[in-house]
Order: sequence, then structure tokens, then C-alpha cells
Amino acid sequence: MRTRANDHVGIRVTDMERSIRFYVEAFGAKALSRPFVIEGPFAEGMFEGPAGVSFRLCHLGFATGLIELFEFQHPRHERAPLEGWRSNIMHVGFQVDDVEETVARVLKAGGGLVFPVTEWGAHHLTYTTDPDGNVIEVADAPLSELLLGTIAQFPDADPNGPAA
Repeated sequence: MRTRANDHVGIRVTDMERSIRFYVEAFGAKALSRPFVIEGPFAEGMFEGPAGVSFRLCHLGFATGLIELFEFQHPRHERAPLEGWRSNIMHVGFQVDDVEETVARVLKAGGGLVFPVTEWGAHHLTYTTDPDGNVIEVADAPLSELLLGTIAQFPDADPNGPAA
């Protein structure tokens, strides 16, 4: 069986237009669909209710992969961002050519910085937020390469090392 991770992720937002603008300006996203409404039995089944739930959905693409932005219309949900440790999805990872330049675009587009750009092995990474507080890891290498820095920092993570 062959499984490919990182095809796409769905992100809850509270202002669709603001979020589209953010991902376009900060990460160069391209709109793959216009925002459209999903309601009725299909919407209720997707998220296990409640009855009458409806949401707007928009697809944004990148060089590889895409994200789906979900803005709930009914019931309207203006949620405060959760503390990172309370989220079910901890973050979305984006690989970029230049981490510092991307952070500048994130901040200019209305996002935030969780912690400064950090050297991670031979690479650089940081964590940022979108305007709704969704956490975005920004790194200049794929996770497969970042894992080398992780194992250097946390030797217990080495799958070939001694068992704990």
C-alpha cells in the first residue's frame, strides 16, 4: 500500500477574504476555487452536525500541495485562537526558499511570529501564525531533512539508536 501525506489540510478561518489575502501575500498561494457554500445533509455529514451547519470553502494551491479554508456560516463561530498545546492539529508545515524573507511577508500580511528563526542542523525554521492564530511551521528544507537536526537535538528520537 502506498500513502502520500501532505496532499492538503483544511484550516478553520473566521474571515475568508482576509485569509485568502494572507496566504496569497505571505506564501504566494493561488486560488484554485472561488469561495463557495456547502450546506445541507452533505455538510452535516462531513462534520457530524449540527443540523443546519453551513460553511464557505476555498481551495488555495502552492508549488506542491494545497490548503482548504473553511469559514463556518451557521452556526457562526468567531473563536479565539487556542493555545498551541490545546490544538488537535498542531501546525501546518510550509517549505520555502528563504525563511527570513517569508517571515517578513507573514508579518506584513497580518500574521504573527511564535519564536525567532532557529538553526536546525544545516537548515532554518520558525513557527508563525495566520490571522486566526493557526500555527504554520516555515522551514527551508523538507521534514525528511529537518529530522537530522531533530535527532541531533533529541538522540532518543533516532529510530536506529538504543531502545529506551
